[in-house]
Amino acid sequence: MCIALFAVTFLIPAAKADSVNYSFTGSNGSFSYTSNSGFIAPGDDVTLYRSDMNSCTGCSMLSFIPSANIVAGVPFVGDLLEFGGLANLDIYAFQYGAFDSYGTYNSYDALWGSGTLTVSKGGSVAAPEPGSLGLLAVGLFLMAGLASRKRFGALATAVRP
Repeated sequence: MCIALFAVTFLIPAAKADSVNYSFTGSNGSFSYTSNSGFIAPGDDVTLYRSDMNSCTGCSMLSFIPSANIVAGVPFVGDLLEFGGLANLDIYAFQYGAFDSYGTYNSYDALWGSGTLTVSKGGSVAAPEPGSLGLLAVGLFLMAGLASRKRFGALATAVRP
């Protein structure tokens, strides 16, 4: 049992999930945001407050008002980014897939705000590996079952005359 506990504590590797950096510069400010869960997938809607961002100029000064809203995969439009405070909110439209692949993207200028979005790879974030932990737990239960079976078998033979 001690060896199994040692293995759980020290030997099970943690999986690494890649973080993604989103840097935006627009007509009314700029911000930098790191997503620790990977890309923003089509259909996702991410609301960002000033406290969620690495850096921000032109953000809402009030902590309870969102500074940016990222909507990926809007039908007939593309990927949308709403950015700014109450007085300077602009909407920026990008091509489909701008939020879920690395690169630099320019927003559409007609009827929308003008801005540039850079999506780059961040560092690695440690994430637990549930498959290894589950496999280890099953092994521990089997070992405990075999140990108790041997103990009960030894007791049964000791009780017989």
